[in-house]
Amino acid sequence: MKKSRKALKAKEEEQKKKKEDSSTEESTSSSSDEEALLYLMAQEEENEVLAPLPIGFAVFMVHLATIPITGTGINPARSLGAAVMYNEKKAWDDQWIFWAGPFIGAAAAAFYHQFILRALMAKALRSFRSGTQG
Repeated sequence: MKKSRKALKAKEEEQKKKKEDSSTEESTSSSSDEEALLYLMAQEEENEVLAPLPIGFAVFMVHLATIPITGTGINPARSLGAAVMYNEKKAWDDQWIFWAGPFIGAAAAAFYHQFILRALMAKALRSFRSGTQG
């Protein structure tokens, strides 16, 4: 990461020198475009997100919570297969959550998108068209 920052700074300095040396409008505009690109790349590098860490933590917490219930069957296909093979009442007791959960979640997401997000977008569009904010 430090090498790439040093390389970006070196390229920025090169661009500044080129900008000072060039006198034409065309080279100045392309140079400023390159500077903007380098700036965005540097910003992107500084704001790295460690996605695997929260995902792994969430899976760990689900495993801790569901060991007594399903033996940590967080995969619906795995849990269905075990229920079919085991074929006892206890195996089927908690199957409903694997089928109801995704449907309830999808319905909640559809409601949120349809009535919350679209309403906010429509309000913003109306205020933009009328030239007011609020």
